[in-house]
Amino acid sequence: MATHMSKTPLLIGALLVGGLLVPVSFWLAPFVLPAGRISEGRAPWLWDEQKANLKACIDRHLTDYDVVFTGADSFYGELTIRSKKDGSVIYYLKNAHKRVVLTRWKDTLFVAEYSPIATGCEVIAVDLGTGKRVWKTRLRGIGPTGHSQYSNSVNIETDGAKVIVYGNESHGKYVEHVDMKTGKTLLNRAFDVSEWE
Repeated sequence: MATHMSKTPLLIGALLVGGLLVPVSFWLAPFVLPAGRISEGRAPWLWDEQKANLKACIDRHLTDYDVVFTGADSFYGELTIRSKKDGSVIYYLKNAHKRVVLTRWKDTLFVAEYSPIATGCEVIAVDLGTGKRVWKTRLRGIGPTGHSQYSNSVNIETDGAKVIVYGNESHGKYVEHVDMKTGKTLLNRAFDVSEWE
């Protein structure tokens, strides 16, 4: 990342020297970086392996709901979240696995749905009071990538204004902020393999 950013102002400066606008290059640099990139030092990538775990997320956020994962003895299974009051299904995921993660803000549940062997992630917001989906967003993540064997894990959290997702994939890592109310991506910062090896 640092190498890429250090070249950008020099290139812009060289193009603008003839027009005597050299100083402008430094504050223009963030606007000409490739989509999905932001300035160094913002939105750091954080990771906690213990949070990339369905059981840990349930224990932290859903003790007041009945949660059943049918694949207790295997990695894959079905995930069902029910209301303890009336037994109604709040959330159901047929193709779940033990690394599905979720977070919660008051009566809204945010679930990161993804494959542990393929790139990408979707975040679903669910109203815990009604069981209705509020929104569903496909994250920008690291962007398209071809692969055969692959590994994908996610951490998810919220601060009451945005949902924060940390992605840990074979071909890169990313941090993405999503508006908690609308599901709109607010920020995406991707790190390719060369930036963290």
